Amino acid sequence: MNRWSLGAAIAAVSTVGEVSCANNPAAPPEAGWIELERPVAEGLQRSFYPAALSGDGHTVVGREWNFRPEEGAVSHAAVWHRGTLSWLAEPNRPPHVPPHALAYAINRDGSVIAGLASLAAPGRILNGACVWYDGLPFHTPGTGYPNVQPVLISGISANGSVVVGRALVHEIYSMAFRISGGVFVPLEPLTGAAGQATATGISADGQVVVGFSTNEHGIDEAVRWVGDQVETLGPMPSWATASYATDTNQDGTVVVGRIMIGSMALHFRWCDGEYEILEGLDPIGPVDVPFARSIAVNADGSVIVGGYNDRAFYWTRAKGTRPLRTAAIESGITIPCCTRLLNALDVSDDGKTVLVRGRGRDLVITLGSNASAVPGDVTGNGEVNLADLNLVLANFGQTTPNGDANGDGVVNLADLNLVLANFGYPHENTPPNVPGDVTGDGQVNLADLNLILANFGQTTPNGDANGDGVVNLADLNILLANFGS
Repeated sequence: MNRWSLGAAIAAVSTVGEVSCANNPAAPPEAGWIELERPVAEGLQRSFYPAALSGDGHTVVGREWNFRPEEGAVSHAAVWHRGTLSWLAEPNRPPHVPPHALAYAINRDGSVIAGLASLAAPGRILNGACVWYDGLPFHTPGTGYPNVQPVLISGISANGSVVVGRALVHEIYSMAFRISGGVFVPLEPLTGAAGQATATGISADGQVVVGFSTNEHGIDEAVRWVGDQVETLGPMPSWATASYATDTNQDGTVVVGRIMIGSMALHFRWCDGEYEILEGLDPIGPVDVPFARSIAVNADGSVIVGGYNDRAFYWTRAKGTRPLRTAAIESGITIPCCTRLLNALDVSDDGKTVLVRGRGRDLVITLGSNASAVPGDVTGNGEVNLADLNLVLANFGQTTPNGDANGDGVVNLADLNLVLANFGYPHENTPPNVPGDVTGDGQVNLADLNLILANFGQTTPNGDANGDGVVNLADLNILLANFGS
């Protein structure tokens, strides 16, 4: 096998990946659940740790940890596909270097996988970023920049032609990077050359990258790179001590991640320049690695999955935050009661297939068609309106999750009928006027508190519970008196 640079490998797949995705569309997985294999052989302890799910929902990647008494612990990058678990080929490495590799990211159709693998350097062993294209590994022997070593690839575009991740400068400082068209490009941090940054996710077309960077105050802050320009997600809430973006939807307009309060963390959704704290989730903590992937979003931004305090959740605009088990039951899927769903690691493009870390077993769960939204709500905003009709018409006749109202994999007359039958929803379901409900959803909860705190002291209707034109202590008292209503 020829040893290529990572840049050359990515350049080589830039067009092949597009053909693979376009000409060989996979049917969506059937509703139900499948247990991921955790094989055990005599004299060998083995465990598969899943990390990511392909956009089509058919392939899982991660690492298989092995322990042999005579060899010790080793780690192989592994892939699970339609019931079969196998190792990915090892990169070229000297025999004295023990296997240590993990797969951390995967493109839409599963043809391109990325992560890290061991490589030998003069006098030491390093972890280096690695891409597997159709199972063949490619390392990063050079970047064109002195003392820069890519150590992890954490995001891949839909066709596999663009990857992003984290490099180390002088083995100490973090550098975000993108490789596109065979070219390694450092992504600028917020504070210029002296700052640090890490890229964690990428849009389907590779044009938007998300991650975090140190700001002028030395605080980690969630960012987007649009083209070559870095930008913050806007002002963090005043109580936040740091923020980390971990994933984005297909066009980069919805970003998800964590906001820190000291060592505790809350999950956020960002869209249209504003942070939104997901309701119904207790703070997580203490968090040792705040930028670790803990929350993921589907292609159109309508579904978010993750975990909090050892409980997997499933979020949609229409139904809010629910335990993943509840979402499964509501869609007709029964999960064994002995299986505790700890964390939802990733979600397919259509929002229906979820990769789940469980206690005792890991699962791939595919929810039924009614899991994510009201019938006909293909945009996932809790309403059936002109936007849904336009999305169906724009994708009519195509095999795509965008506009597929009934979940059969094709946008056709059946989907159009669902939209028309429910057009105008909600009709008579205007939330009641509840004192302290400044968000207007009929409940007084964390979302109302966040809105008041975000606008405290300002002259604005946003968060003004008593209608006097100012957000102040009087509004906060009204909310607290009715909290939970």
